[in-house]
Formats: sequence, C-alpha cells, structure tokens
Amino acid sequence: MIERKLFADLVSHLSKKEISLIVGPRQAGKTTLMALLREHLDNKGERTLYLNLDIEWDRPHFDSQLALLRKIELELSKQRGYVFVDEIQRKENAGLFLKGLFDLKLPYKFIVSGSGSLELKEKIQESLVGRKRLFELSTITFDEFINHKTDYKYKENLAGFQSALDEMAASDDVEQQRAAFLKLSNAVIGSAKDFGPLNVTVYVQHCPMAFNNAGGDWLSNSDEILNPYFGDAMLHCGSVTETIASR
Repeated sequence: MIERKLFADLVSHLSKKEISLIVGPRQAGKTTLMALLREHLDNKGERTLYLNLDIEWDRPHFDSQLALLRKIELELSKQRGYVFVDEIQRKENAGLFLKGLFDLKLPYKFIVSGSGSLELKEKIQESLVGRKRLFELSTITFDEFINHKTDYKYKENLAGFQSALDEMAASDDVEQQRAAFLKLSNAVIGSAKDFGPLNVTVYVQHCPMAFNNAGGDWLSNSDEILNPYFGDAMLHCGSVTETIASR
C-alpha cells in the first residue's frame, strides 16, 4: 500500500477536538487513508465507527443529527470514540449538519472526508470556521510513487532532495545555495551507493577546504575536478575519493 504524506499529519491531529476534514478529488485515496487511520486507532484499543454516505444502509443515520447520535451511542456508548464519516458531500447542508454536532461538545472526534467541487469545500469551511482543520489530499505525488516502487528504501534520500532543492530555489545568496548544494550532493551520493552500479561510472569528489575546512563532497560523471564550492577561484581543488563503477 502506498504511504501518503498526509497520514502523519492526520495522526497528529487525532488528539485535537477539531473536526479533521479531508477533501480531495474522487479516487485520490481518501477512503483508504481513513481506513489506515481507523486501523491505527483500533490497534491502540480505541473505539471507532465508520459510516459512508455512498453506502445505502448508512444513509438513514444522516436523516437528522438525532438519528446519527443514536447510531453513534449504540456503537460507541457515551464514552470517548472516533467517528469516521466518508463522502460527506452526499449530505445536504453538510457544513451546518457537522457544526451542530460539534457544538454539542460530544465525547467523539469526527474525521470526515468529502469529494467534489470548490463550492462544496467553501460551503463546509464557512460553516465550520474555528471547528475544523482542513487536510487537502491530492492524487499520488511523484515522491510517494517512487518511494512505493523502491519499497521505501530511499525515503530519507528523497526527502533530502526536496529539502535541498527548496532551499536553493528560495535563496539568491551564493553561500546559502552552496550549502544547499552540499545537502543535495550528500543525498545524491547516498542514493547512488544504495542503488549500486549505474549505467555510467560516477565519481565521489571531495574538497577539504570547503565550508571553513569542514570539507564538502559532490558527485560527477567525470574524474576531472571542477569544484562547485569555490568556482573559478579554486576550480581544480579537490580529489576523487570513491568511484562507483557502471554495470
């Protein structure tokens, strides 16, 4: 199963009284994400209830707030519990419906998902101001896909790539960009070693004088030294410290 980045944020929010509202396009994985959250809670011995407005026999429980409360109390009693409501867009005036439940200060945490239009999201948000946190789930991202395809062996390296690229893009300062390049280089070198032999031979190169003599590495497809940390000032300062041979 593909790990979604949003999962950790949602787990952290389970302890908050606010409604956790997950929105996104259909087939983005909202129902699967809710199932994982419910499994997480079940494994901790927490009481949970899952209702889906796409399921015909669940719909009568949403005829009124009282009908839903009766169902919740039947399943969870009046003790603390977690109520999952999937496909809330099927309920007319969904925002007001949820607002009324939240304002009753019940011992239940609501985790709600909804698909559909921007208009629906805006209506729900307007009714639930101060009563919810919005989690927007997109379709699978590139790094989520790559992590899944590589069995999450390079998860930390991919996170390092993105962090370094973001830092480089955010700064116009050459020294800050070089520091971010070092971070990116370390992640790339780690991945190259993890993947093993590549289609080309690459060289791990090192400058001992970079960053006030702390040193810095980079990866090159040539054994010629072209130092990225000093540029023209010390273009050929450094040495090859490791060769990762091609297949």
